[in-house]
Amino acid sequence: MTHAVTLQINGASFPVGLDTLNSHTIREDDELSIAITVDDPTSEAAIFFEDAEPELTLSSESLGLVFRIPQKRYFAECFGQAYVRVYVESQSYAIFLNVRAKKVSVNAASKMIRYLASHHESIIRSCLSRSTLAVGSVEGVLADPESIIAAAESFTSSLLDHRSELMATRRTRLVPTRQPLWKSSRSNCDIDPVDILNNLDAISPAPPEGDLFLRGRHFTLGDMDVSALQETSNVLENQILLGGLYSIRGKLQGLLDGLDQRALAPAPSDGYESFERLLLTLTSAGMVKRCYYVIDQTIELTRLFDPGLVFAM
Repeated sequence: MTHAVTLQINGASFPVGLDTLNSHTIREDDELSIAITVDDPTSEAAIFFEDAEPELTLSSESLGLVFRIPQKRYFAECFGQAYVRVYVESQSYAIFLNVRAKKVSVNAASKMIRYLASHHESIIRSCLSRSTLAVGSVEGVLADPESIIAAAESFTSSLLDHRSELMATRRTRLVPTRQPLWKSSRSNCDIDPVDILNNLDAISPAPPEGDLFLRGRHFTLGDMDVSALQETSNVLENQILLGGLYSIRGKLQGLLDGLDQRALAPAPSDGYESFERLLLTLTSAGMVKRCYYVIDQTIELTRLFDPGLVFAM
């Protein structure tokens, strides 16, 4: 049994795929219709605009038998994200819609959000839980900015809570390096006779207690390079934590760049605003402040795991 689903927006047709992201940006006064082409009049079909189920009518058209809903302004009182679900037999289709509203409606929504925020922030989550679109989010499988910042805050807070323990048990190891004799610890270096023979011009006579005693005389080895063991924090445990900190810093920096680009973008000239832009005007300042605070924490923690790093601020 075959069928096809088509979304119509102001008369323009868009095929709806079964395994693809069906995403569209519409205005609140756009007229929508959905058609389901089937080859069996007894096929079971249903359409849901969120929880509302419009009535389907079956008609015979040039394409065949078609279940269709009348063309109407179904989202005349909506703002933000909305989902349309289409069920045909045992298969389901999902359509994601980003509904833009008139600026008059946006101003009213802005006043409502500010009023709710002044009383209790949780009221906003309850009232707008089904219609909010995360600020700066892109359509697809990527996480929204709020989730990214919250995860970064949780990660850095956990490390800072255990900072004293991490400092007391800092993971290090000793690795052989070549460095001047004066810079190395005399008890932690290995002077190879071959190095002495290859650097005879660096040897000079010295009073008693010199570096080398040869044929009854004392000599100093000067700046000759020797093999020494040096402590390094380049171990697997620190690499894992440093990788997480670098990833967080890069992700937050990209988020800050995206917020700056959206803030500098000109307002739409068609008289409609998106819910994303509304939330950006209300929440971007707080999100930017949180991003910079977490970035400062990642720099502090990175120095803890690799003290030799220097950051350009």
